[in-house]
Parts: sequence; structure tokens; C-alpha cells
Amino acid sequence: MHFSPTATLYFYRIRRIEDDFSIPLDDSASHTDLLLGVSLLLFEKSGPDFFLHTANKYRGNKDHERKQKTVKRSIKRYPP
Repeated sequence: MHFSPTATLYFYRIRRIEDDFSIPLDDSASHTDLLLGVSLLLFEKSGPDFFLHTANKYRGNKDHERKQKTVKRSIKRYPP
């Protein structure tokens, strides 16, 4: 199976995260617990402004929207 260079790069990065940090990406329950824990730590340390600033930072950003569309097209065209 042939993947686009963009999709291949994303798959490589995902595997590196999984290997480097021992994050079980195939186990959705563990993944959810990890994301919730990190989110709570960020909320306690930085408050709600951290999340609002990040959300507002990308809202209306045409370059970000273009990249999101490219990633979605790559995933549809070259599923894992």
C-alpha cells in the first residue's frame, strides 16, 4: 500500500509518540484517561484562559483551516 508523504509523516510521528512516551494509542480508555489528566493539570496550572486562548488563536485562521482539510483528505485517501 502506498501512502502520501504527508500521511507517512503523520504515521511516523504518531508511532514516535507512542514509542517515546509509552502512550498506548490503541487502548482508547487509557488514552482518554491520559488526555483528561493532562487537561486537568493544564487547567489547574494555567486556568481556563489557556484553553480559550488556544481555541481563539486558530479560529478564522485560513492557513490552519487549509492544513486541517489537507490532513482529512489524506486520511480519507490513505487510511491506516
